[in-house]
Formats: sequence, C-alpha cells, structure tokens
Amino acid sequence: MAEQAQTTKTANYLMAFPSLEDFFLIHGQMVRQPRVLLPFHIRIIEALTQLVLGTLPGGKQNLMILMPPRHGKTFLVRDFITWSIGIFPDSEYLYISYGDDLSVGSTTAIKVALEQDWYNYIFPDTALTKWRGDYFTTAQGGAVYGTTVEGLVTGFGAGKKRFGDNEGIFGGALVIEDPLKAKEARSETTKATLLETYDSTIRNRKNSDNTPIILIQQRLAPDDLPGHILETEADKCHVLRFQGLSPGNIALWPQVRSVDSYLRLQKVNPNIFYTQEQQEPQNAGGNIIKKEWWAYYDCVNQDYEVNGLVFLTADTAMKEETMNDFTALQAWSCHEEHGKMYLDLIDEVSGKFEFPELLRRAKEFWNSMAKYGASRFYIEDKVSGTSLQQMMKAQGMPVYLWKPQDYEFPLDKVGRAELTTWYVEAGRIRLPAHNEELCKHIVEQCAAFNGKGSGHDDSVDALTMACSIWKSKGGGADVQTE
Repeated sequence: MAEQAQTTKTANYLMAFPSLEDFFLIHGQMVRQPRVLLPFHIRIIEALTQLVLGTLPGGKQNLMILMPPRHGKTFLVRDFITWSIGIFPDSEYLYISYGDDLSVGSTTAIKVALEQDWYNYIFPDTALTKWRGDYFTTAQGGAVYGTTVEGLVTGFGAGKKRFGDNEGIFGGALVIEDPLKAKEARSETTKATLLETYDSTIRNRKNSDNTPIILIQQRLAPDDLPGHILETEADKCHVLRFQGLSPGNIALWPQVRSVDSYLRLQKVNPNIFYTQEQQEPQNAGGNIIKKEWWAYYDCVNQDYEVNGLVFLTADTAMKEETMNDFTALQAWSCHEEHGKMYLDLIDEVSGKFEFPELLRRAKEFWNSMAKYGASRFYIEDKVSGTSLQQMMKAQGMPVYLWKPQDYEFPLDKVGRAELTTWYVEAGRIRLPAHNEELCKHIVEQCAAFNGKGSGHDDSVDALTMACSIWKSKGGGADVQTE
C-alpha cells in the first residue's frame, strides 16, 4: 500500500505538467527542429514514464534500451532529463558515456533548454544556479553531472535521498548512454575495464537504493555491458530491444536506413548487422572479404594511366625465420572514372626480409613507382616500420608513419577489414586484371583472413591502410556504409 501511495503521489506531480511525449514534441517546435515520433520512440517514452512512476513491468527498477545507432536515443535521453528535472527540480542525475563530446555536450544542451523562456513557462519552479561545462545545479537542490566512464570523480551521485512522506518519489537517475565506442568493442582489455568500473564504481554512485539506472545503447559484443548486466542483474532490469530490420523485412525507421540498406549490410558485414542493428551480438571473424566481391581494371599493354594521387603502403616485419612475419609493400592509385573514385592496386612486393633487405626492397619499390608520380609512402607505426621510416626519411624520401586512429579506422585488424569490405563489395577497390598472380594472391589472402592470427595477413593490413588513406581524402564518399 505504501508503494501504491508513493506512485499516486508521483503521478499527481506529473499530472500538472505536459507528458514526456508532449514535451518532446514541444521542445522540437521551440527550437525549430520538429521531432519525429515513431511507434518505437513512443514505447521508449512510455517506459521512461513508467520508470519515473515506479511501475515498470514486473516491478523492475532499472531500464535497458537496446536500439540501432542514429535512431534518436540521444534526443530521448536529453529530453527525459530536461523534462523530469522540470517536474522534480531537486532531482539529481549522473550522465555517463564513453566521451566528453556526448556526456558534456548533452549536459550543456539540457542546461541551455532550462534557460529558455518557453521552458520557464512550462516549469516555473526550476531555476538554474551554478554551471560549468559538465555540471549544473538548480536553486531547488537538483543537479546534472555529465562525465565519461574514466572521468568519474568522488563526491557526486545520482538520485535524491527521500525521507518520510517524500520517500519513494522520483529523485533522479543514473543514466548511461553508449559507454563504449563501437571501434573499441573488440578490445578485451577495454571491455573488461568497463565491466569492472561498472561493478566497482558506476552502479555504486546511486545516492539511494531507489535510484533507477537507465542504460541505452546499441549492442557491440556478446560480452559488452548489456550482456554483463543481463547475466548478473536481469531480475532488476526491464529490457526494450529494437531491431533495425524486423521479420518480413520491415525497417524500424526507413528514412534512416532502408530495407535495401539493411539487406546489403547483412550481406557485406553480418557481424555489424546482427550485433549493432539487430541487437543480437555475434562473435567476429570468418570469411570477411569474399572472393566474388572483387572488381578489376585492365590496362592496354599493362601501361596504367594515372589521373589522381598515387601512394604506397607497407606492413613490415624483419624476422625472416618467423613463419607469419611477412612484409607487404603496395602501390595504390586514387583513380577517377565516370564521376566515381576508385582505389586501384598498381603492384605489390611481398616476402620475408631481414632489415637490410627490407630497406633495399622498399627503396627499389619506391623508385619504381616514380613513373606513376608516387608522392607518399605510408608505413604502419610499429617497431620494424618505425626503423624503416627513419632510415628512408633520412635519405630524403617522403615516408610517414600510419596509425589507424589518425584516419578514423578501428584499432583492431578485423574492424579495419570489415570497414574495408564496403568498398570492395561496391567495386571501388580494384585489382590489376593483367597481373593474374598478384590478383590470386590478394584474393586468396583476403578470403582466408579471419583476424584470429592464423595465416598471413600482411597484404590485408597494407590494403586496409590504403583504404583508410583513400577514404580520408574523399574516396568512396558516395558508398553507403554502416
């Protein structure tokens, strides 16, 4: 009976203000960015309202929302906090994400809304006091603190302590949105650190046992944070799971991603399709770059006509006796044809070389590409590559160390290969048809690559390097990716 009384009291608070659904639409109108509300958005809004009332199904206290990227989750989370702190101006929120851009940016957006005349008209009792980039307070004792998983500091928690007649009334929430970057989902260390931080720190930042936790994200791996929570705290958590493509080929939000786009994603990158779009996480690996995807170009008399940037990439090794330590040196051309950009492989040198031989081969390969106007030589930033880069640069060659993060490519090999598949499958990365031996080598090695450390991957690594460089210069911009 006590719980029912508190639910009734909380409901009475809500009755005096617009519903979360109405507020969401009003906010869009006030900032001249009309909001779209689809059925799945309404289901989320209903669940958030139930969370405030304490009426989630099964008596669950926490809410987990699993949904595809770019489907409006940030707007929903921001407006939930903006709306609920207006009704309960002393409520306290901890807003956690993987990076400052999201957590601090969202905190700032909430603060800006609270400053507007239209907001003050709807919620006259909520007034801002102290503010800095990641934190603000209200005159009534409420607060919102936006931070990262690594940036948690001692002294701030989520949820208001309620006593006496106010016990059980909503007092804020611990909100977690996208705590892990998609590109880091294959890092076992990063995932383990997140889970340990959640267990030891994040979930203990509740000021009251009654403070709910809201987790909203896309699935990234079987052992990501949602997977961990579902194993350890499923009895406390109500789960909403939205698939990008429902049975019968119905897209969740066709204007964001069409059925055809989903079907292509399922074909090109099933791991991303099932994990991030369908919320059915898969173990990565397998036949990532398929043989039948490759496109080819041919040259009259094997004389390649250059009409764009030509550069070299190198995945290097120096231990001749080590079975898997091969080096691959590749030459690439950014080629424009019929208004489309292609990345064409001109040639490759590969093998097992000790350092003096590696240096000689690299110089010879660079000199042989002078006739095509090669302008840059990129070498992966690792021990052997660093030494080679230093020696070649000292001899006046334009050699640069390559790091995947500098080109917004994943840190892991599988992630880089998966991103490259889009351009291979679209026919934008082409092999020289007149060089059958080289074509066979590239096609076979790429088809065998699974990222599990078996077999050679030197040519695959040099290929993904080239794709990242080409993409950073605008190549493949018209190819729809994930």
